[in-house]
Amino acid sequence: MTASNRDTDWGFHYDWYETENRKIYLEQGKEQNYSHHELIKNKLKSLLNQNKKFCEIGFGAGITLRLMSPYFKEVYGLDISKKNIELTSKELEQEGYKNIKLDYLDIMKYDKNYKNKLM
Repeated sequence: MTASNRDTDWGFHYDWYETENRKIYLEQGKEQNYSHHELIKNKLKSLLNQNKKFCEIGFGAGITLRLMSPYFKEVYGLDISKKNIELTSKELEQEGYKNIKLDYLDIMKYDKNYKNKLM
């Protein structure tokens, strides 16, 4: 039997990748994240609404989550790396963010907790 992406523990790999490269994400990744933020602000103005929710899947160091926080009632970050969720949660708490919630999600595996769930 041939191994597939579904047979790989991607969370394990990203635990290492997200933690070992954290400094790169926080420093060198900022320019790209700021670029995405400006694109959203300029092209999708109608979606920036304090009554709406924003969700990013695979949030890296959480820069985009931080940037979108002032524009939305609730901001969600889903990630496959439990270590990344732990690190980013601590950072967000220390920085005083109140409307950002992080959760684990492996999009390669069905999770009944997200069936028909509106965040």
